[in-house]
Amino acid sequence: MNNVIRRNRFRPVLEMLCICAVASTVPYRLWAQAATTCPAYSAPGPNLALSPDFETEGPCGASTHWAMGTGNCGVNSAAQNWTIHSSNSGAAINTYWVTSTLPIGGLQKMLHIVSKGNESGVWQTLPTGLTTVMVSAWVYVKTGHVVLQATAGTTGPSAWNDKYNEWEELRVCTNGTVPVDTILIWNEDPTGAEFLVDRVEARVISE
Repeated sequence: MNNVIRRNRFRPVLEMLCICAVASTVPYRLWAQAATTCPAYSAPGPNLALSPDFETEGPCGASTHWAMGTGNCGVNSAAQNWTIHSSNSGAAINTYWVTSTLPIGGLQKMLHIVSKGNESGVWQTLPTGLTTVMVSAWVYVKTGHVVLQATAGTTGPSAWNDKYNEWEELRVCTNGTVPVDTILIWNEDPTGAEFLVDRVEARVISE
C-alpha cells in the first residue's frame, strides 16, 4: 500500500469558503485570493513552512515521477520536505526542481508540477496546536485549477487560482474554528494540470 494521501481526507467543501480578491500597490504584486480575515500582506513571526522557497533538492534528485504506486522516489517530490499527492485512481504526477522565475521575492529555485489527474500536487504537515494562521503560496498555473489549503480536512478555507500564465499569490487565513495541520497545494481539474510553485509562507496570526 502506498503512502499517497487519499482523497476523502483532503476533499475541500466549497460551501464553507470565504474568499475574495485583494489588491496591492506594491510593484509587481499581483491580485490574489484570500480569506477576508487575512492581514494586508505577510503576518509577523517565523515562517513555519519547511523549505518554503524550494531551495533544497529532494532526496532523489531534480525530478521525480509516480504513477499507480510506482515511481523513482516514493512519495517524495523533487524539493526537500514536500510530499506528492495523486488521485485515488493513481494518476501520474511528475515534479521538477527548476530555476525560479518568480519576479518578487523568489530565490534560486521553485517546483514544477505536471499531473495527469485531479487532486495532484504537493503538501507538508504543519506543527501541532495551531489555531489561527495565514498560509500563502505563489503559483504560476499553465493548465488546471490549483487550490491552496491550510487543513487536510473538509472544512476549508481554500483559495483557488483565477489567472493563467502569470504569477499569482494565493492566501488563506483560518479563524480558529477549523483544524490547521497541513499546507496543501494541488490541482482539482480532472483532466490534469501543469503549474509552478514558489515562496510558501505559514505564519501565526494570533493564538
